[in-house]
Amino acid sequence: MQPDQAKSGQQDQDPARAYLFGQFRLDLSRQLLFRESNTLTLRPKSFDVLHHLLKNAGRVVSRNELFDAVWPDLVVTDDSLTQCLIEIRKALGEENRDLIRTIRGRGYLFNSEVTIEKTGGEAVILQSSDVRDRSRPPSRWTLVALLVLAGAVALTWWRTDMQEPANGITVTQWQPEPASIAVLPFVDMSEGGDHQYLAEGVAEEILNLLAQSSGLTVIARTSSFSFKDSTADISTIARQLNVAHILEGSVRQSGDRIRVTTQLIDGKTGSHIWSQTFDERLLDVFELQDRIALAVAEVLKVELIQDGQIGKPMEVHTPDPLAWEHYLRGQLYYSRRGEGDVLRAQRSFEEALAIDPEFADAWVALSGAYRLRLKSQSIPDAERLVAENASALIFDPLERALKINPNHAEALWRYSGLFWRTDPDKAFELLTRAAELGHNDTMIQGMMGGYLVERGQPELAIPFFQRAATLDPVNSSGLGISLYFAGYLDEADRIITRELELNPTGAHEQRALLAWIRITQAEYTSAAEMAQTLQNGADRDMTLAILNHLRGQTDAANQAESRLLALPDDESAASLTQVYAMSGDKDEAFRWLEIATDSIANSPFGYRARNQVTELQFSPFLISLHEDARWQAWWSVAENMFLNEKDQRLIAFLKSHLERHPDLYGSPPAVTAPE
Repeated sequence: MQPDQAKSGQQDQDPARAYLFGQFRLDLSRQLLFRESNTLTLRPKSFDVLHHLLKNAGRVVSRNELFDAVWPDLVVTDDSLTQCLIEIRKALGEENRDLIRTIRGRGYLFNSEVTIEKTGGEAVILQSSDVRDRSRPPSRWTLVALLVLAGAVALTWWRTDMQEPANGITVTQWQPEPASIAVLPFVDMSEGGDHQYLAEGVAEEILNLLAQSSGLTVIARTSSFSFKDSTADISTIARQLNVAHILEGSVRQSGDRIRVTTQLIDGKTGSHIWSQTFDERLLDVFELQDRIALAVAEVLKVELIQDGQIGKPMEVHTPDPLAWEHYLRGQLYYSRRGEGDVLRAQRSFEEALAIDPEFADAWVALSGAYRLRLKSQSIPDAERLVAENASALIFDPLERALKINPNHAEALWRYSGLFWRTDPDKAFELLTRAAELGHNDTMIQGMMGGYLVERGQPELAIPFFQRAATLDPVNSSGLGISLYFAGYLDEADRIITRELELNPTGAHEQRALLAWIRITQAEYTSAAEMAQTLQNGADRDMTLAILNHLRGQTDAANQAESRLLALPDDESAASLTQVYAMSGDKDEAFRWLEIATDSIANSPFGYRARNQVTELQFSPFLISLHEDARWQAWWSVAENMFLNEKDQRLIAFLKSHLERHPDLYGSPPAVTAPE
């Protein structure tokens, strides 16, 4: 921080000249943080947060108190405080991460001796009280310490200090980005009530046009359309999606005419900002969508910029109206995923393309339907594609789409998968183009985050998943997973819990992670309840084996362990490694780690194998192995199993991508070497 940067009011009221702790000195007169003779960079608000924590060293400071002290008379999001705390901890260094402790449910504690240097030269020492929350059972670290003495595993180093990313908004602190919007599904007002697909299609195309603006955050369809038929008021929806504006509307078709009524609404007050009714020929619906998008952009004072043209949506092929109707029906089936819907979607896309073979979106959608028939576990065997016949069906439509629209971000992303093995340079080119074009594309953001997690970079993945969660708050599963692997267990707990509240039938993986987090938190009753919701198999039995061992229920633990031992090695080895590590049997844990590594190396399922390596590398249940020389030897092998020069190249690009777009991602996290 430079001396001329803005100061908050709290420094002027503080009689102190500086605060000293360890090797550090927070100089209030110069607004600088020093580590010995070195100046450390802090933004003004981060400086103020650290100042308030130091001034109250030894006392738990609530989040609301920090908001009042640092942002008086302003309403800010939790993310503002989160980013300050992350910046402070990075400045203090990894070895000092325990200086600022998170007291769950209460706030933060500066947990070190602090010397106050007053203006007159007097020095006062504040003693840290090492506060513990006696209103709750002993912390998991206390319980784990006792387990260590009993021969179990210590989990104490696992970080729990990251707090509430961008989508953790409370009602009282809600302040979305000013240039943010959600487009709700339009209501079908046609006489027969049988044109909902048309109403939703018009809304989706307007959403897609608005998403072209680099200055506007547009919530993804999957989140905004989840409020279809919702009885919630506009302000409630805006809060849940964390946006400043809502666009809603209705569509009425009669013969060859279409009437579209739209309203742009202030998300906080619920008041109408702009409203207009358009009455056009159905053949002119595409021009109508452009006009609505441009009108909304003008009201929000953002520009739709493509190919150097300001104020004009990207020029793309205008599909035949009948083909467009088939395409919209296909999207409805594809999203609904009921029995037989994937085949119905595929046929609808094929019918659209039979009418209009230049319809790029339909080609991409057709590829997605084929891929779903190959990959989804919910597809009946009779509808499943045979793997050896799938490649052409999946990738040929993408080639057609890219010939029509070379800048189709989703097509570029999907198409890159064809070249990873045969032409990695081409795959890299496609992915980098997709990244630059996909700032408002949830799928692209999730793909980049998922790639990094698979390559052992979960912390670097977090900003991408946070961006995806900003765009698609209802579907942010990747964020919880990346936080878990990065070691931010409290935050992963909060995010995954929120995901499951929004989608109670959420993925098995999310519920398994939540059970494992609750075990590390010594919340055994909650972990047991979550374990009962898991599907039968290795994850469930691993959870029960570890949980029952820690609860002293030996028979139940042994039964779960026996079920694991009865499974094939490629299904159980990773789980058994963690079970034996938690039971204190290191030799057996390393034996199963070797078996797991052999299974992973020989696995025909690359994606699953990479995920297993990541799970083992960053599992909180394997902490007790980390000081063993055998772990270091294993790590050196594991980190290179799925990481080559081409991967390093893409990782470097993704890191530079974060640095080039701080407006989208904030400051990129530092990537440190694994222990």
